[in-house]
Amino acid sequence: MKGLIVVLFALKPATFWFVGTTILGVGFFDFVAILMNALLLIAFLVGIMTKRFGIVKNNIDILIIAFSCWCLLLLFHPNSSVKETMQLLLPLFNFFVVCRYFKNEQDILKLLRAILIGFSVPIIASAIYTFLGLNLDMVIYLTGVERYRGVFANIHNMGLSMVMFIFLLSIYLGLSKHWNSNVTVSMKIFMAICFILAMYCLNKSVVRTAFLSLLVFFIIYYWFYNKKILVIGVFVGLLGIGIFFEKFETIMFDVFEATSEEGNIDQAGSGRISIWKHQFGILNEGGVISWIVGTGVGSRPNISSLLYHGRAIDSHNDYLELVMNTGLVGCLIYLAITLLMLSKALKLRRSVRYIFVAVVLATIAANFVSNSFIARFGLAQLFMLMMGIMFSVSTIDAQKFLRQKAERERFRTQEGLESSIS
Repeated sequence: MKGLIVVLFALKPATFWFVGTTILGVGFFDFVAILMNALLLIAFLVGIMTKRFGIVKNNIDILIIAFSCWCLLLLFHPNSSVKETMQLLLPLFNFFVVCRYFKNEQDILKLLRAILIGFSVPIIASAIYTFLGLNLDMVIYLTGVERYRGVFANIHNMGLSMVMFIFLLSIYLGLSKHWNSNVTVSMKIFMAICFILAMYCLNKSVVRTAFLSLLVFFIIYYWFYNKKILVIGVFVGLLGIGIFFEKFETIMFDVFEATSEEGNIDQAGSGRISIWKHQFGILNEGGVISWIVGTGVGSRPNISSLLYHGRAIDSHNDYLELVMNTGLVGCLIYLAITLLMLSKALKLRRSVRYIFVAVVLATIAANFVSNSFIARFGLAQLFMLMMGIMFSVSTIDAQKFLRQKAERERFRTQEGLESSIS
C-alpha cells in the first residue's frame, strides 16, 4: 500500500499538465487527480478498517473532520456545487494519509525524492516550451510584458507550482541534513538544474503572488537561520531593483499607477481592493446568514449578483473566498487548522523548525493576496502533503528523543550497578 501511495504522490505534479481533453466535463488531468485522491481516500479507509490507525490522531484531525462535515452540510445550500466541494475537501486527505503511513525517516525521504523527480517533468517541459516561445498566455497591454504558462493551465498555476517545488526541495535538503542522510551527487546536480529551470519559469510567468510567497519564505527562514545571508540577500535584491528598476516598474505598473496622485488605490494589484469591497458588499446584502454560511461552495457562476463587472471572478484572497463559499464558520475552522500547523512547526527541532515555519507563513501570505494554496486543487494537495510530512517528522523526532532518553537512563542505571559492585 505504501509503495502505491508513493507512486500516486510522485505522479501528482504531472497532473498539473494542461490538455484540452475533458472527461465527464472535467479536464483530463483534473479527472486523473480526482481518481488519485479517491485512491488515497481508499488507502485511508483501509487503514482505519484494518485498525492500522484511528480516525483521530491529534487536534488538527478533529478540526479537519469538523471542516469536512460543515462543507458537506453546505451541499444542502441551493447554490453549492458537489464538484467544488470535493475539490475543497479532497486535499485534506493528503494530510491524513501522509502522517499515518509514513512513520520513519527513510520512507519520508523516499516520498520527497519521488515527488521532486515527478515535479521535474512539468518543470523541464515548461522551461522548453517557454524558451521556444510556446504557450504565451498573455501580453500586458500597457507594458508589453510577456507572461508564459508553460505546460500548465495558466500563468498562476505555473508560477505557484515553481514555488511549491522550491518549498519541497528545501524540506528534502533540510530533512536529509537533519537526519544525517547523504544526498547523492547525481541527485544534487539534477535538483540544482531543476531549481534553475524552476526559477526561470517563475520569472517568465511574472506571477507577483509567487514572488511574494518566495520572498516571505526566504526572509523568514534566513532571519532565524543566518541573518548575515539575509542581509546580503536584501542588499543584493535592493541593488538589483535599482539597476533593473525599469523592469521592476513594468511588473508593478498598476501599483505605481494606483498610488500616483491621479490614481485610484482600489485598482492596485489587479484591482484587488475593489474586488474585496465587491465581495464584502455581496455578503452584507445577504445579511447575517450569508456571513455565517456563505453563498454556497462554488456559487459564483450560478448567481448573477455575484458577478464582478458581468463576469465570475475569484476573490483574489483565499480566506475571503472561504468566507464566500463556507461562511465565517468554515473560514474560522480552516484558519484554526492553519494556526495549529504553525504551532506544530514552531515546536520542531531547530534544524528543521524554520523551514516549516517559513513554508506555513509564506503560504498564508500568498493566500491573503490571491487564490493560491487553498482554491487551487493541485497546490492545495501538495500543501497538505507537506503538513502531513511535518507532523510525521515531529512524531519521529519525539520517538527518537524518548528512545535516546531511555538509553541514557539504562546507561546511568548500569553505571550505578557497576560502581556499587566495585
